[in-house]
Amino acid sequence: MFFLWGKKSGDEILDRGFINCPRCRTRQPAVVTKYVERRHIYFIPITRQESPEKVRCEGCGSYFANDEQTAFGHAAKMPDWSCFKCGKPVPHDRVDCPHCGFRFTT
Repeated sequence: MFFLWGKKSGDEILDRGFINCPRCRTRQPAVVTKYVERRHIYFIPITRQESPEKVRCEGCGSYFANDEQTAFGHAAKMPDWSCFKCGKPVPHDRVDCPHCGFRFTT
């Protein structure tokens, strides 16, 4: 008896955008991927295994966890945040308000 079975595996691209790459230390283009492995018999899917989502930096090719540290988003430049005290815009890379002096710390 002849059985036709096999598996197909590889990275599946879920989204494209930008990250704050810890290795490049700048905002870089990136893709969100996950590794997927599919098994089949006679081209009928039987199982599918997936890994957690990862973000790949297009600049250096490194993979990172998709979390708050990489700040994945669709904007090439991170948006300014509003000061909690005076409500005026503050550049993304600052932790203190240049207008009123309020310091945002965690």
